[in-house]
Amino acid sequence: PAWDFIIELRNSRGMLKVARLGKFFDVLTSKTAKVYPDYSCEMVMRIVPSISDPAARMKVYEKALSVYAGRRDLQGQIMIACGDDYADRSKSALALKFYESAATKNVDLANIVTEASGKAEKLLVDAGHTKLATLMYAKLFKAAKKPRKVARGFAGQHSYHILGQRL
Repeated sequence: PAWDFIIELRNSRGMLKVARLGKFFDVLTSKTAKVYPDYSCEMVMRIVPSISDPAARMKVYEKALSVYAGRRDLQGQIMIACGDDYADRSKSALALKFYESAATKNVDLANIVTEASGKAEKLLVDAGHTKLATLMYAKLFKAAKKPRKVARGFAGQHSYHILGQRL
């Protein structure tokens, strides 16, 4: 509840100044990142968008990438958030860089590669670069590990099959 209150102070009330967030992030990550990394990362991801300065947001995202270095899935979520941040500011090239990086580094994590590659595809297709989107999927599909055995009814949930369908 305390972290939810901090988020509320930042988002709706504007009472917690950005300059003070550094200490809260340090406490949050030092107390929860190792024991409850999913929860900790979720709180960071909810607080960061409340920072109005784009450069300051990126610094926090960069710090979060190092804090959750042992968790590729959380790093993937952070990279997607960085891409979304850049996309919202019409910086498509930087957004694409983060989406492609998230997809490439997490090619065997279906939820991350699916979201990141889908967002990269949209940017590429919207910019008229359909061929580049196809090449991206070909590269990702080649890098994905084909599952040895998949339980019946779950084949479409593995990144190898998802990327193959998209390709």
